[in-house]
Amino acid sequence: MFAEHLADQADYLDGNVGRETARAGDSRFAVLGDYRCQVAALERDPRSLFAGKAGAAGATGKNAESSDASPLPEMTPLQSTLADYRLAGLTTGPQLLDHLRPELERQGIVTTATLRELADGRTVKTAGHVIVRQRPGSGKVCFVTLEDETGTANAILMPDVFKRFRSILNTSAVLVIEGPLQNVDGVIHVRARKIQPLSGLTQLPGGHNYR
Repeated sequence: MFAEHLADQADYLDGNVGRETARAGDSRFAVLGDYRCQVAALERDPRSLFAGKAGAAGATGKNAESSDASPLPEMTPLQSTLADYRLAGLTTGPQLLDHLRPELERQGIVTTATLRELADGRTVKTAGHVIVRQRPGSGKVCFVTLEDETGTANAILMPDVFKRFRSILNTSAVLVIEGPLQNVDGVIHVRARKIQPLSGLTQLPGGHNYR
């Protein structure tokens, strides 16, 4: 710190120049003593820009607490994940749906990994962050890939379903898809009959759309 530097210079002057000037009767020795007093006063004053550790320790408890405490409330785990998506487009922490799983389970929404264990033809509801929207070839059928904390799942939208839910499909980052499960020879997808957005989630990265 600047004040410490001044004090070091004062020690040097005191130890070297001071002895010589004292022997010579130079009045600069008196000036040096006054100089060191001023440095010490600066260090003791917590309001000074040159206050050292002693000055900082002398600050009132209220001021010390206010300088350390953040004026903002601490983010929830979900808010932290959403901030990651907003700033970086990805997260190294828990996947988005992991934060919401207890509520999704209460709504009967299963994970994408659970779909592999369910029987072919069973009506299911699953949810995830939309990472792919695709309409290959003639464009009559739309394929959607959802990602949750356990993996990915594919859904097929026939032309009538695509037309009915087109707006939701193209504007919602996280979807709940309901329909019969097709689980044949390890090939799994949901034939969508109903689509709805998972509300309350914003500023998520978009999927790879219609490529």
